[in-house]
Amino acid sequence: MYRVMIVEDEPLIRIGMKNIINWDDHGLQVVADEENGRLALNAYVKLAPDIVITDLKMPLLSGMEFMKEARKSDSRTRFIILTCYDEFALVREAMTLDVSAYILKLTSSPAEIEAALKKTCAELDEREKLPLYIQWVNHRAIQEQILRDYLVYGKIPVSDFKRCMELLDIRLPLKRLRVIMLRLLDYDKILSRNNDPLG
Repeated sequence: MYRVMIVEDEPLIRIGMKNIINWDDHGLQVVADEENGRLALNAYVKLAPDIVITDLKMPLLSGMEFMKEARKSDSRTRFIILTCYDEFALVREAMTLDVSAYILKLTSSPAEIEAALKKTCAELDEREKLPLYIQWVNHRAIQEQILRDYLVYGKIPVSDFKRCMELLDIRLPLKRLRVIMLRLLDYDKILSRNNDPLG
């Protein structure tokens, strides 16, 4: 069950958010609801929620400042932001902090909120799968193998390669990227000789 924290300075919206969704049906539990970013940051450190639904404009510490502080030490927690129509400049900035979804205050239906939660839970599910089968393997070795299989041998389709890049957080800095192409003479003969157990 994933743990959820709600951060909203308007009591009616905060209480409404808690009660409009049947959290158990989605495998979720609301572990805290806070009225400003400062209280939220303290609760975040203590409770380590999996999902945080947060307003952007709040007293003492804004939602944006709260998320920036959280992202300094944690990339796993998923954020869903609460926003209004006139705050899309803030939404664009928030998206740089790896936000999963946004919910429009007052106008989003329960179905739209549930869709945002479902998408966010799916992201967490994907992130949870990875450590189960690579925790005993050298992370760098996997990255090198994937790059080699895709760039050199062409064994991995583009779609699978992109997915691996995302899961393993592989980044190719364009300023340092170089492509080298080699042409081997008599490649077929070399390949058949190397595959020949008697060769």
